[in-house]
Amino acid sequence: MSILKKKIKFNENSIELLSKKFYSFDVETTGLNPVYNRIIEIGCIEFKDLQPIKRFDTLVNANQNVPHHVSMINNITNEMLLNAPNEDEVYYYFCSFIKDVLEGRALIVAHNASFDMNFLANALERLGFSGNLYYIDTLDLARTYLNLPNNKQTTVAEYFNIPIGNAHRAGDDALVCGKILTNILSLLKK
Repeated sequence: MSILKKKIKFNENSIELLSKKFYSFDVETTGLNPVYNRIIEIGCIEFKDLQPIKRFDTLVNANQNVPHHVSMINNITNEMLLNAPNEDEVYYYFCSFIKDVLEGRALIVAHNASFDMNFLANALERLGFSGNLYYIDTLDLARTYLNLPNNKQTTVAEYFNIPIGNAHRAGDDALVCGKILTNILSLLKK
């Protein structure tokens, strides 16, 4: 089983696809290494016609300790994960949620996407799933189309007056990422 992970060029074809349907995505993890560390929270929002229509958001019990310095960033503790669903259950339902992405019919979007896609691809392969992760990075789009002091997701969200919610929590960060993309698409149409 394997996952094909590929960054897609932002052009007329991808813009047309994104305008119909896309999934915005974010993860929280136990560390920075996708081989040794694990995803402990997944957030994903399905957008149709540039509007959020469905949300997948869950903690993940990956049977791995959450270091204190990580908990200080994302506010996810080991205690919170004790009753969370395990990886097998989460990824079974998540793969059903992003079926159109895995089958190459939709794109997935993330901010600093290589981080999230490396973790997701590693987890899916490790658990025996296969499919495609064709993705767009809103960090790259912000660097290309906006002139901001930095391109952190919170900075870009503030620029577009997008409510941030709980920063560093996957569901809210995924929603913010999707709204950043819709705002950049609107900006380009003008």
